Amino acid sequence: MRLSFCPRTLGRYCWRTLAVTLVLFALMVSLIRGLLPQLDEAKQQLADYVEREYGVEVQIGNLSARWQAFGPALTVEDLVLPPQERLPVTLMIDKVDVKLDFWQSLMTAGPQVEDVIFDGVQLALDLDHLGQKSTGAAEAVSKPAPATNIDWLYALLLEQLDRFSIRDASVQLLSSSHDYRPIHLRDLSWRNSGKLHQGSGALYLDELATATEQLTLRLDLKGDGYKPDSIKGQAYLQAQSLDLGKWASRQPNPYDPQTKLPLEGVINLEAWIEFANRGLESGVIKLLPSWLRWSLRDEPQKFAIDGGVIAWQPIADGWRLDSSELKLATNDKPWPKLEFHAMETAGVLYGKLNELQLDGLLPLLPLVPGMPLEGLRTCRIPDDHISQRRYPWFVARDIMYHAIEQFIQQAQGGQST
Repeated sequence: MRLSFCPRTLGRYCWRTLAVTLVLFALMVSLIRGLLPQLDEAKQQLADYVEREYGVEVQIGNLSARWQAFGPALTVEDLVLPPQERLPVTLMIDKVDVKLDFWQSLMTAGPQVEDVIFDGVQLALDLDHLGQKSTGAAEAVSKPAPATNIDWLYALLLEQLDRFSIRDASVQLLSSSHDYRPIHLRDLSWRNSGKLHQGSGALYLDELATATEQLTLRLDLKGDGYKPDSIKGQAYLQAQSLDLGKWASRQPNPYDPQTKLPLEGVINLEAWIEFANRGLESGVIKLLPSWLRWSLRDEPQKFAIDGGVIAWQPIADGWRLDSSELKLATNDKPWPKLEFHAMETAGVLYGKLNELQLDGLLPLLPLVPGMPLEGLRTCRIPDDHISQRRYPWFVARDIMYHAIEQFIQQAQGGQST
C-alpha cells in the first residue's frame, strides 16, 4: 500500500513541534528567572566550588542574579580572598557582575561567561612572599615550605575569561624593605584571543585624581595562560601633560596646614616594562619636557627636565639603574652634563655619579619631606670649594650622599654657615 505525501499534514506537524518547543523554552526561561532570586542560598556551594577548582579560600558576602536583556546576569558582592599560606595576594572586591551567554550555556550544558566587570578592587601583593626561593635541599627537608601557587590566576584571567573589565582598583605592594604608595587603576578593558592577551586602561596618582592626572596604560602579552612560564610581553605607560598642580592641591602643606601645597607642574614621559618568566625583564623611562614650580624664601623657583633616559634591568642578586642624556635646569640655569648609575647586589647599594654642583640643589630643598620652614629661610649654599667644584663619585651609598646630607642637615637645623 502506497502512502500519499500531504504537505499540509507535514506543515501541521512542524508547526506543532515548533509550538511545543517554544512553550517548553518559555517554561524553562520562566523557571530560570523564577529561581534566580533564590541564588543567594547557593553562595556557600560557590565558595566550595572555587576552593575545589582553584585551591584557594574565598568569602562571599552576597550572591544575587537577575534576567538581563537576553540572558541571566550574576552579581557577587563583598568577594574576599583572605590571607593564605600559599598565596602572596589578598583581595577584596566590592562587586563582580557576570553576564552569561545563555545560548552557548544551553548548547554546552554548562555556564559560559560572556563578560565580567569588577568594581571596587583592592589588591595587596606581598613581594617578599612572591620572591621566596628555595634555599637548599637540607633546609627544605628540615623546614618544608609550601610553594607559592598563583597559576590558577593566570589560567582564569588569560584563558577562562574571553574578556573582562575593571572599573576601579587599587594595588598595594607590600615589602619589608620598601614602603610603596598605592597604585590606582581605572577603566581597564581586557581581551583574550588565543595566545594574545591585551589590555588598556589608566593609572592615577590617587583615588581622587581627575582625567588630567592619569597615565595611559597598555598591556600586550603572549603565551599560554595554562603555562605561566611561557607568558611574556610589554607594558607601556604614557604621561601627557600630567597635572601635578591638581594633585598638590589635595596634599597637606607642611608649612601651613590651612593652605594647599604650593606646587605646580606638568609631567611628560613614556615608559616601557618588559615581562618574562613571571617577572620583570627590563624597564625604560623616556623623560620628555616637564617642569615644576614652587617658592623658596618668597621667591619663585623652577626645575625643568628637557629630556633623558633612565633604564633599569635585573642582575644577579639585585638590579642596575643607568641614566643617559639627562638635561636638567634649575631656574633656567642648565645643569652640567649629569650621569648616574646605581646598582644593588646582595643587599648592598652602590652608586656612581659623574659630577654635581650643589648650588643647583638649594631650590629643590622645599621638595624634601620633613624640611622645616626656618631651615629654608636661613640655609645658604656651602663654601665655594664645595659648591663650585665638579667632582666624581665612585662610592657606596653612604659616601655618595655625604655632601648632600650635610647640606640638608644645615637647613633642618635652621643654622647658617
